[in-house]
Amino acid sequence: MIKTFKKLWNLISSKEKKQAIFLVILMIMYGAVEMIGIVSIFPLVTVLSDPELINSNQYLNYAYDFFNFNSIKNFLIFLTSIVFIITITRNLFNGFIKHFTVRYTQMRIQSLSTRLLRSYLNRPYIYFLSRHSADMEKSILSEVEAVVYGSLVPALDLISRLIISLFVLIAVFLAEPRVALISLLLYQLAIHSYTLS
Repeated sequence: MIKTFKKLWNLISSKEKKQAIFLVILMIMYGAVEMIGIVSIFPLVTVLSDPELINSNQYLNYAYDFFNFNSIKNFLIFLTSIVFIITITRNLFNGFIKHFTVRYTQMRIQSLSTRLLRSYLNRPYIYFLSRHSADMEKSILSEVEAVVYGSLVPALDLISRLIISLFVLIAVFLAEPRVALISLLLYQLAIHSYTLS
């Protein structure tokens, strides 16, 4: 897949490469929003489980005093509203990125098919005497689509998953460093044991 993706990357234009880079930047931004969404849940869960932590936790206490809340109920509504807004933003962002990714891959199918058709049209007449039109039609339509869906789409999906996983890991480290460290060690042990087996 990597070799095919490299060949496909060399085929697309500089403008299309810039669009791919822009898509990756959007994925990074979404990963940051995903991290903020995870981190924002912890204060809400903490206050719901023990409202007295507002007084003992310096960050919760600072937010409570900074916004001049006069009751824990209003503070909970405030935290819930923040989590709700972040969740809506995250879902909208995710939908936008998926739309942009699908549109980008479809446009690459169109552009590559057009270039392949143009290359056929520029060939001499004798080239077509030994070839069937159905085979050329298959190359223009189905094979280009197979290359894009077999290399470009998986590559973009892998990049997206790696970015999100990285930001989620950072979020867990910020919220619960011990849990994140233990999970990371267990993951490394599982990978090591799987490799040995």
